[in-house]
Amino acid sequence: MNNWTLVDNSISLRMKPGALRAMGSEQFTWAHLLYGKLGNVKVGIFYFPSRFSTATDTAAIEALREFGRNSGPSTSVNIWDTTDPEFEHALGLFDLKTVPAVVLATGLQVEGIEPREPAKTPLYSITVADAGVLSDATRFRSAINSAHEVLARSDPKEIASYIRAQTPNAIIAAIGKLAAPVRDEILRWKPKFGLPGGISVQIG
Repeated sequence: MNNWTLVDNSISLRMKPGALRAMGSEQFTWAHLLYGKLGNVKVGIFYFPSRFSTATDTAAIEALREFGRNSGPSTSVNIWDTTDPEFEHALGLFDLKTVPAVVLATGLQVEGIEPREPAKTPLYSITVADAGVLSDATRFRSAINSAHEVLARSDPKEIASYIRAQTPNAIIAAIGKLAAPVRDEILRWKPKFGLPGGISVQIG
């Protein structure tokens, strides 16, 4: 399979290709790419800007960095480098069709995660790509808060199993057990819940 390495220069992320594995047929996914980055956190946040440095990009990046500062070391905020030669490959790993978009992923420090290796750990992501949400500061902050709450406090095995089974109602019910206001908020901004490898479910 193709092998990629994450490069973090402390300002932005990019990835570079590695050697092609001769043995094994395991698919390389964002879980393989981010496994080390997610090791010491409960939630990893990854923002993919447009290539135009728009007002939406500027406001979203500023809001996410503020969120990260106020969330402490259990949350990692990362901005993807649009000059990355492998930018399109990165978008493909996260199943992103358009930018800007923000992906929030389960960290390995979430209770119940049981890290075993990228392919066997129940990592999942929540993607916010709706232009109306991204461009509205109030809605964007609310969406990030809600998604972060779900990732940090929900049972990752349960949510991952519902994504795999393609049962959005079960995901909604699981979030409702966490907090009804969070469930209602998530239904309003229609996120995508996804697993490494491309399996995803649209909510709302």
